[in-house]
Amino acid sequence: MRAKSAQWGNSIAVRVPRSVAETIDLKPGEDLEIFAVPGGLNIRRPKTPRYPSVSLAEMVAEMDRLGPDSRPDVVDWGSDRGDEIVDDRR
Repeated sequence: MRAKSAQWGNSIAVRVPRSVAETIDLKPGEDLEIFAVPGGLNIRRPKTPRYPSVSLAEMVAEMDRLGPDSRPDVVDWGSDRGDEIVDDRR
């Protein structure tokens, strides 16, 4: 299938034909990765991360859901030394 490039501000845009967009279920606004390859371009969806991003609040909520046995032990690293010292009196 052929497509034309067009000026879009300071960039060059390529319009994806509807039939191609429908075939790969491409929606407007989706992020895409573009790579220069010998003789052309390669356009694809970004690879999804292997592990989903989880916030600290979600991790704590999951520990609470699983019960007290799922909480890690508290580690005593000893007193602060050097650049670690924090003066809380300010």
